Amino acid sequence: MFSLQNLQKKALLKIFNLNKELNQTENQENERWNEIWKILIYDKFTHKILSILFNIKDLKELGIILQLQINQPRESIPDSPAIYICKSSLKNIEIITKDISLGLYDQYYLNFIPYIPQKLLYHFAKGIYETNQSDKMNKIYEHYLKFISIEEKIFTLDIKNSYSKIYLNTSNTEKTKKTIDSIIDGLFSVVSLLNTTPVILCSRESAASVIGNQLNQRIQENLKKSKEFKLLKENIMKNNQKSLLLILDRFVDFNLILHHSWIYNALVYDTLKVNDNIVNLKIEKEEKDMKDELFNSNSNQAQNSDSKFKTLQYRLHEDDDFWKANNDLPFPEIVNKIEEKTQNYKNKRDKLANLSQVNFFETTKELTNTIQELPNLQKNKKELDKHSNICTSIMSQIQSRKLDEFYELENMIMSSEKQTQTEDEEIMKLLESQEIKRIDKIRLILIHFFAKKQTNLDNLQIFLKKIDNQQDDLSFIKHFTESFKKKKYSILDPNNTFQKIQQRSKNIKKNNLKSYVSKLISSIIESEKAREDIPNCFDVFHFEDFNPKLTEYQEFIVFIVGGGTLIEFDEIKKITQNLIYGTTEILTAESLLNQIQQEKLKEN
Repeated sequence: MFSLQNLQKKALLKIFNLNKELNQTENQENERWNEIWKILIYDKFTHKILSILFNIKDLKELGIILQLQINQPRESIPDSPAIYICKSSLKNIEIITKDISLGLYDQYYLNFIPYIPQKLLYHFAKGIYETNQSDKMNKIYEHYLKFISIEEKIFTLDIKNSYSKIYLNTSNTEKTKKTIDSIIDGLFSVVSLLNTTPVILCSRESAASVIGNQLNQRIQENLKKSKEFKLLKENIMKNNQKSLLLILDRFVDFNLILHHSWIYNALVYDTLKVNDNIVNLKIEKEEKDMKDELFNSNSNQAQNSDSKFKTLQYRLHEDDDFWKANNDLPFPEIVNKIEEKTQNYKNKRDKLANLSQVNFFETTKELTNTIQELPNLQKNKKELDKHSNICTSIMSQIQSRKLDEFYELENMIMSSEKQTQTEDEEIMKLLESQEIKRIDKIRLILIHFFAKKQTNLDNLQIFLKKIDNQQDDLSFIKHFTESFKKKKYSILDPNNTFQKIQQRSKNIKKNNLKSYVSKLISSIIESEKAREDIPNCFDVFHFEDFNPKLTEYQEFIVFIVGGGTLIEFDEIKKITQNLIYGTTEILTAESLLNQIQQEKLKEN
């Protein structure tokens, strides 16, 4: 399967090329498209997409001399064309109409994500007609790009508090409907960009089923209109190879979100604050920094020179080679790799410093090689500094919160449904520690509760007695768990039909699979009997006669409604590399528990 991130980047490059295919202009002399100086105007959502895929240097090389937010005041640049990429909201439409009436730019290339509704289009057309500037407006383009590809095969729809909006919001049905509509727009964008027509499996009687049904209807409607989709359908039927889109509700499995992981990417999200792929670190200042502040009285930092810490901001960008190659490795391996690469860097640096001691001819040759390698050397040094600082911050959290002990104990708990005395003793030992955060203790108790499929909360009282505010915690855990008992397919549902399919897999223990999702996919891939069980366990949506027994799934798209986690993605990768993982938002244990706590407060 193609990298979803690369496909999205390619689509944006076409937009930057004024919506012409790149090969149409590449060979024309004196008409290189990146030599046309352009203005890029975007809204908040588009900025999140762009910031992960491009840096400022990239955009300048593409001929984009200015990048401006649509809702900020902007000066007139009448000789340059403007490329707008934004959602088709009424506010954005009115801003664009005003820009055209003021003649801010030479030409206007309008790109809406994912499309512009008819009602807004009529409103926009009327506004443009009244400006008498319609000749400056190029075509209106619609692009199904309404998702953020945070990694090559991971995307999010950036719907904050999505679990709360979909599953806990009982009073505002309109808000829930808007959230579901936004999810369907995002999933249709992914399917369109991948140029695939998947078989859709959804957990029944849930938000996932509603989304799957409406998404299938959207695909059906577009199949009737598009010749390309019809040809694609014929090709899929001929080769009997399909992609599978599995849409599941978050409550199917909570343990992996609550779990204290040992994988680097999950640790970064769990222990550090990550927003839009940006990590903010507080690190202790070095002596040099303190001296610089004393001499620089005009700096902002000098006003806080008594502070021993400084804030660093790092972006987990697609051009971060170290992150791309190693983010799914266990944390100790990351530390070893940083040490190894740091030593390699020092060796090359020392070699450069000693060039003057070599004879002239050898020095010239070495110098040429070094100059050629210097940009990569500098880039590697920045990456090493970045990840060294990130690892130092993570190590501090591991030591203060005993995360290694939580990881080992939770693995033991999740590996068996039987409760043992050894587990209980280890749990009590961690709960009694005064140094450990309350939220880590709550996570451990909930993991035990779900892994052992307990139904009686009184059994947890013995654990809760070891935590301060035990009555508040018991009330919260009751609120957290009660709703799952009533939900079909939840981890507390005794009649969960997913288990029937999971039992078909022989490689669950071999791959040490913990999540329901990875177990399901493992069974579907390796077991014909599991595929036969699909119509009995899922709502199935498709657009031709469906014979699960004969279907060989070559590509998998997994989408979790209500929030996903990188641990889940890393587990599924053990089974298949032909995977794209998506979710409404990337969840951490803290963000999930906060959503549920906020809804509990509203109810009270």
